[in-house]
Amino acid sequence: MSTATVRFDAPSGRYHLLLGGEVVGLADVVVGEAALRFVHTEVDPRLQGQGLAAVLVDGVLDDLAARWPGRPVVPVCSYVVRHFAKRPELAERMG
Repeated sequence: MSTATVRFDAPSGRYHLLLGGEVVGLADVVVGEAALRFVHTEVDPRLQGQGLAAVLVDGVLDDLAARWPGRPVVPVCSYVVRHFAKRPELAERMG
């Protein structure tokens, strides 16, 4: 399997998870004055169970930290809520 990468797609305003150059996942974040609301993630159903959703969430979180340092992330998407719960080191990013 090729390496998965996460990129922000400015025209759509979404994050894309790319695998072998193909978009296999999406994430949506609502940027607010006080916080960043992580509202949606999805991965191609054919690829679920391979840890790609975690790669997507971590990639988005890294990009958000670089673009808006110190602005808290509010997990709204149920997957993102569970991801934060499994990774206590992310608590400092949560709003």
